[in-house]
Amino acid sequence: MLKRLRQSLITRLMLYFVLVGILIMVLFGVNFAHGLRVHFKQEILPNIAQYLDYIVQDIGTPPDLQKAAELTQDLSFELAIVGPDLNWQSTGRMARYQQLEFENAPAPYQQFQIAHRRGLNFVVYEVQGYDFVFAIGRPFKGQREQRNIGLFVAVLLSMLVLFLLIRSSLKPLQTIGEGVKRIGDGDLDSHLDIRNSIEFQRLADGINAMARQIESMLEGKQQLLLAISHELRSPLTRARVNLELMPEHPAKQALIDDCNEMEALINQILESQRLNQRHAVLNKTEFQLDELINEILQSYFSQQQIDSQLQPLEYVADRTRISLLIKNLLDNAVKYSGPDDPPPQIRLYAEPSAVIVEVEDFGIGMAEAELDKITQAFYRIDQARQRSTGGFGLGLYLCMLIVNAHQGQMTFTSSVEQGTLVRVTLPK
Repeated sequence: MLKRLRQSLITRLMLYFVLVGILIMVLFGVNFAHGLRVHFKQEILPNIAQYLDYIVQDIGTPPDLQKAAELTQDLSFELAIVGPDLNWQSTGRMARYQQLEFENAPAPYQQFQIAHRRGLNFVVYEVQGYDFVFAIGRPFKGQREQRNIGLFVAVLLSMLVLFLLIRSSLKPLQTIGEGVKRIGDGDLDSHLDIRNSIEFQRLADGINAMARQIESMLEGKQQLLLAISHELRSPLTRARVNLELMPEHPAKQALIDDCNEMEALINQILESQRLNQRHAVLNKTEFQLDELINEILQSYFSQQQIDSQLQPLEYVADRTRISLLIKNLLDNAVKYSGPDDPPPQIRLYAEPSAVIVEVEDFGIGMAEAELDKITQAFYRIDQARQRSTGGFGLGLYLCMLIVNAHQGQMTFTSSVEQGTLVRVTLPK
């Protein structure tokens, strides 16, 4: 999930907006603080210089501390008075001024020293050996904080509006992504229609053209496969008719078996091509899966002993291809089980979200290195390269295609001379 968020264009753009917004607010804050100091020196100080002088005269020297306390309560400032044997502060916060670096005010107010810290302007006025330290700006701090919060909210709202606008502009990307997914799932007739962006419209037109070309190529491939099927089956049919008319001979049955193998190979190749084309539609119907397995056991494996543990299950799938899947799995289990091995087993049961079919044999098994290769087309392990077992290496390849077409999974567990377990998981 986190990786997808990092790869999301919209998420990255939003992150960029946040970073830019923070940078703008920092710049605003620095500029505001610097501008406030300049404003105090050039505009506020000239207006309050006389006012501060009147306050000092009213307090008197030596200072009347009671008068100073009354003035600080009535007027909008805090005050500290430092002098010979005197260190008085209107509030405990005034102790911080001793940590500040003061500078002389510009002419003609050289008698004042000023400093600035956290929204407060400190002014030192020395009269007859006493330092009167004024902290100006506290009453306006709340208003200033409100303005800063308002500025912050305004920036956030601007970023949100900008984000929504860009998201709306990039919405065709989502439409294109959904269309590409439909095309990838086999819906080649899906058409992308983008009108509110020239760039995205060109991209959509390119994808539409590509889909038409793919559809044309697939149709051509399908026609070629049908033609090959017809051209190969016709001489095979004539050969079988001629073989039936031949007098009995030891080579006759061998030739018939060869013709049957060639026909089976053609059928498997055509079926694998149909399943390998993702635009092929499955013919799904509702049926009893346990009854289908029993039919396969009776029709194709009546001469072999196979143990079955089948839970009654109703399932919706392509019945013909599920039948081919189970037949191929049982056929492999029978082929690679020896006469002295326990009989193969087939199990059918349900889990909360899936239907499980397990086919297990206790025969020759295979090495772990072979497990990733056995579903490849025309791949056969060394033990299977025998005339007696037959096959072309397409059985498990077809099984994998059928399982994938049903959005399922097929896993293998095997050990040499101990047998093989094939587990098919089909979603409910």
